[in-house]
Amino acid sequence: EEKSLVTLHECAHAFFHLLPRYRQQANSILSELPRGYRLRAEAVLRGKGYHPKVFPDELQAYLATGDLDHGVLGVKTLSSKLKHFPWGARLAELFRQTQRAFATRAPAL
Repeated sequence: EEKSLVTLHECAHAFFHLLPRYRQQANSILSELPRGYRLRAEAVLRGKGYHPKVFPDELQAYLATGDLDHGVLGVKTLSSKLKHFPWGARLAELFRQTQRAFATRAPAL
């Protein structure tokens, strides 16, 4: 399962870099993140050695693939302060829709 999660995470990066509409929608969702969460998530990413330039891409990839649901960037601790965390679900749905669109257009191997 970890291997498939890594693959999905990398696909999210590809969508973000190659598909302007996906990137625009992902950035729109990310812009709605609570400031406190964003700052904490960015501090974790910085601690992992990520450059601030890639924070939006990394955040969307973690959120879109559900990696944050397991506490990678602190959603579990934040959930006690918020009733729910809709941004992850919205990014996950955007990611699934994009995957489906590619699956229906992909040539048979």
